[in-house]
Amino acid sequence: MKTLYIECNMGAAGDMLTAALIDLFDDKAQIVNELNSLGISGIEYKLEPSTKCGILGSHMHVYVNGEETSYYTEREWEEYRKEYATKIFESLIRK
Repeated sequence: MKTLYIECNMGAAGDMLTAALIDLFDDKAQIVNELNSLGISGIEYKLEPSTKCGILGSHMHVYVNGEETSYYTEREWEEYRKEYATKIFESLIRK
């Protein structure tokens, strides 16, 4: 077993952290497909290559009902987070 320590003293953006973690896998498309198959209503993940300051990486786009996530209120996000957390825990329990 390998261990990865992440120190986020100043926090971490979910989309950037997700993209960085998915970059650790050989088959990135499979991981994105698994995220999309969790059955969270209205949520879609898309991973695309990204280059910033000459550094190659990935960018995770998260769409809610077909729109980028920045367009939603805190109350709407609270509902999606609850549903998302429930689906993740259910997925982990099944494995």
